[in-house]
Amino acid sequence: MFILKKFVSSNKNKVLLSLLLIGLILQFIAFETVGTNLPNGYKLENTTQENIKATEKSIKEIKNLIESGDSSEENKNSLAEYEEEVKADKAKLQTLEENNYNEFWRLENLHNEKMLKKLEEAEKKGEEPPLAGGYEHIKSMSKWYHQVLASGQDFTQAPGLNPSGLGAAQYILIGLGGLYGLILLTFICGDTLAMEMPNGLRYYHLMKKNKKVLHFQHLFIPAGFVLLLILSALLVFALIAGLQFGIGSWTFPNFVVGATYDLFQGEELLWRLLYLLLAILFITSLGQLLSQFIRKAYIPSAIIALLLVTFSVIHTHEVMKTIIKWIPLTYLDINTVFQFSNGENSWPTSGDFLFGRDSLGIGALVLLSCTIIFYSTSHFLFTKYIYRKA
Repeated sequence: MFILKKFVSSNKNKVLLSLLLIGLILQFIAFETVGTNLPNGYKLENTTQENIKATEKSIKEIKNLIESGDSSEENKNSLAEYEEEVKADKAKLQTLEENNYNEFWRLENLHNEKMLKKLEEAEKKGEEPPLAGGYEHIKSMSKWYHQVLASGQDFTQAPGLNPSGLGAAQYILIGLGGLYGLILLTFICGDTLAMEMPNGLRYYHLMKKNKKVLHFQHLFIPAGFVLLLILSALLVFALIAGLQFGIGSWTFPNFVVGATYDLFQGEELLWRLLYLLLAILFITSLGQLLSQFIRKAYIPSAIIALLLVTFSVIHTHEVMKTIIKWIPLTYLDINTVFQFSNGENSWPTSGDFLFGRDSLGIGALVLLSCTIIFYSTSHFLFTKYIYRKA
């Protein structure tokens, strides 16, 4: 309790913990506004209206061709297809005006399945497929639709938006798991032992405190307190969002077009929570190790923060492509792990830059292994150090 009281009563930690809570509140506000609504200009109504205008223009052009004497079978078939498409888009527009997203995505999926059938038939015949290159996109959309349907959760405005209690928790963790969240956690937990070096430890010696226990407490008490604070805030925000939108489905799919690695919402949420715990332990244990060599308060945290910022600048350079999977700092930011294991275009060429589907598990093991190494080394140095008794 003494270590916890010192940690919480520190003026520096009071400010940083307050900033952490404010950051979590701001993330929740962002979820309530940006996270549950499409930005202006990207709304489905706008897209659907533009599609209707473009299709009606095509219909007018084909009708002019037919009236001018070019009444070929191809023109007649195209006219029938475009008229059917306009009818379907107008039906979708009406569902959007009524905010009936379940019906909108049902109609959208009917269109996608028709397109998939055409693409497959064209491929079988060896013909040039319409919408070349769009096959994977449409296939992903169809897969996403059926996964949402199976989850039992209502559809939202667009793939990726997830107004629900679980969606709120996940949205907040996305921000917390990024660079700024990690830096804030670094300055809260990264110098907990350094703050005691060297003068504070004299008093522990006079109190006959066990150095092994003392070292253990300086790792797990700050890390546990911060984690408990974050989890409590997440629970409150998830309950508030749950009262508004519903708790959400554990099996709601997180959608990425053409993804080589996809997860359900519940799986991703658990991975983000695990990585948050491992990141806090990694940062705190590294700070403890640095404090054995640098006895000035705040310097270990500053060094870790500098490492994080530097790595965030250089990690997407082409030269890093072949070695990034072997650098532990890569796995500290779970957003990077998700991004690179998906093979997104973060470098000039896309592909799997980590270990594909195994990246999350391997990354967790890397962080845990580093934490054990950092803690064991600093534990040995700390317990063998002979402090002044005076």
